[in-house]
Amino acid sequence: MVEWDNNGLIFRSQAFKGIKSLIVSSIFKATDEKGRNLLWPAIMYAGTDPERPLTPLPERLSAEKILAEALLDIQGAKAERPEDLCDVISGHGLQVECMADGTLEVVCDAVVVGSGAGGGVTAALLAQSGIKVVVLEKGRFTRAAELQLSESRSFTEMYELGSLMTTQDAGMNILAGATLGGGTRVNWQASFGTPPHVRAEWATQHGLPDIASEKFDRALNAVRTRLGVTIGIKQHSKPNEKLKKGLEALGVHCGEIPRNCSRGHTCGHCCFGCPSGDKQDATGTYLADAAAAGATIFTGIFAEKVLTEKNEGDSLRRLRVTGIAARVQLACASSPELRIIFRARCVVSSAGALHTPALLLRSNIRVNGNVGKNLRLHPATAVNGVFSKVQEGKRDPSKPPRPPGHTIIPPLPRVETAPDGTRDIPEDILPWQGSIFSVFSNAVADWTGSGYGALLETPSAHPGLIAGSIPWLSGADFKHTCAWMPYVSSALVLTRDRGSGSVTIGRDGLPRLHYWPDAHDRESMMRGMELGLRALAAAGALMVGTVQCGKRENTRYEPPRDASGAMTDPAAFDAFLGRVRKEGISKHGITVFSAHQMGTARMGASPRNSVVDARGQCWHVAGLYVADASLFPTSTGVNPMITVEAMAYMVAEGLAEHFTSVKGHSISEEKPAPFKAEE
Repeated sequence: MVEWDNNGLIFRSQAFKGIKSLIVSSIFKATDEKGRNLLWPAIMYAGTDPERPLTPLPERLSAEKILAEALLDIQGAKAERPEDLCDVISGHGLQVECMADGTLEVVCDAVVVGSGAGGGVTAALLAQSGIKVVVLEKGRFTRAAELQLSESRSFTEMYELGSLMTTQDAGMNILAGATLGGGTRVNWQASFGTPPHVRAEWATQHGLPDIASEKFDRALNAVRTRLGVTIGIKQHSKPNEKLKKGLEALGVHCGEIPRNCSRGHTCGHCCFGCPSGDKQDATGTYLADAAAAGATIFTGIFAEKVLTEKNEGDSLRRLRVTGIAARVQLACASSPELRIIFRARCVVSSAGALHTPALLLRSNIRVNGNVGKNLRLHPATAVNGVFSKVQEGKRDPSKPPRPPGHTIIPPLPRVETAPDGTRDIPEDILPWQGSIFSVFSNAVADWTGSGYGALLETPSAHPGLIAGSIPWLSGADFKHTCAWMPYVSSALVLTRDRGSGSVTIGRDGLPRLHYWPDAHDRESMMRGMELGLRALAAAGALMVGTVQCGKRENTRYEPPRDASGAMTDPAAFDAFLGRVRKEGISKHGITVFSAHQMGTARMGASPRNSVVDARGQCWHVAGLYVADASLFPTSTGVNPMITVEAMAYMVAEGLAEHFTSVKGHSISEEKPAPFKAEE
């Protein structure tokens, strides 16, 4: 008999939601030794990308070759004693010494903690300026040709806590990259520039005029060029086509999402790493640039603490950085934990908005209590539509048959034969195939007003993630809903949050998230849900629904249509939206997740309400910089990768200038060129 604690129904709801999501997601992700899952044929899921290239692009292979020469996988090193690693490390041009207690001490100019959007840019620019750079990454590197492209393996090996991270009360699921390249390796390719209203807000309300200047324009242009950002996709995926059709039918804003890949790239598996290398993530761009310029990249290593000493003569920055203390778990050593001290003139934390504040807090760096505050998460949910198409009773012989084992057609609204012999049958949407992102709408984002609202996009939807988000109304209902997976198109509701939460650390020193969207942000999310439901219905969905856990009649609706497919009872649809609104957005009563974490070491004009100054340097520690999404004064309301890289570009450029001025000379005008593929 399970004993529930004194929190009663709240605790039970929290526990049930977590256990249910874990179990059903695992069932749909699990594979046997041959990579098979008995449920996949019934939902027409191939398991891996059916159009995966035989080999990655030549440009990707060339980048990986250069990157491999700079990589030092300490965790996987075959070393019995710390002394055995000295030759390996010194072989990368680093000064290293083994201390009496077995601790290794490595000397360099700059340490960059983290290798994602911010860390990659920072490492490249510093290394190209002649600075000896060491990058520390707790994750590991997987070559494009070795990617498994499976939910089970990829989520376990490339995401924070195996994709099981949540806020402390389990109200929100957190997706964050934890691999070499960070979030850039597993994100959905969206490459929005920083919106003008966000730049204006940061410049005027947060004392950061450079963000609204040509200097930031130049940084944005530089990173977009290096990442090969394109517009004008050659082929939308079916979910993107449905969202586009619905938005246009409603007469509201519908735009195309810029992507850091070629116009013809339509991989639906880039959330597990890009097998072709067409997506220009950090490992194929800035980290390769850093490696080409002489940086050393350590993987499988955890940065534990920022080392400091007194900084005499500075009343504000009373401490100055001396390096980083890190640890590594060695698989084959007699003493499994190895400590490495990296001595450096500066440290740049690019560990992300979860691990940057944790690193600072472990180091007792709090900056008037601001470290870890101002957590923004872009809380997101989804609405769904089940689609069908009118066909003759027999399948078109020119089209391929359904995969073997696909024998179950789930019950759908009005699936019946018409007098002329035609009938509605499910339309194969296959939401895991084709481009993940290409269509968006800012119709309820309020970009001309406060700037705080919701964006509509299409999510990356694979069976495990879909199953984990489906509410449990009953066993039979859950089975039917899962059987609709191949025919469902979803709209992602991404909310620009005005409210905030915080990151603290537990006894183990790891980050703990405390967050739930406030009333304003829940209203923004609800308006986004309403628009998404209207758009999917306008696109022709036979049924639309939410991921709320309420009664079926409050969360799903089958709009009646005439012979032309037009809805015949708008008032009834409005009444359904009223029930959705009444059901509301309650903790554990709806699936809410975050793929964007921001703001926990924010940049500002004063140490009273920020952690770093306009140059990215910590207010209280000289030589300690931040260059990741922690810098954001507020959330951006759009996918943040390009903003992160542009801000890191500005921080790194200023830091490089400072380095060279201290050495007594200016930056060379002949910086090493960015990495280019071999001819």
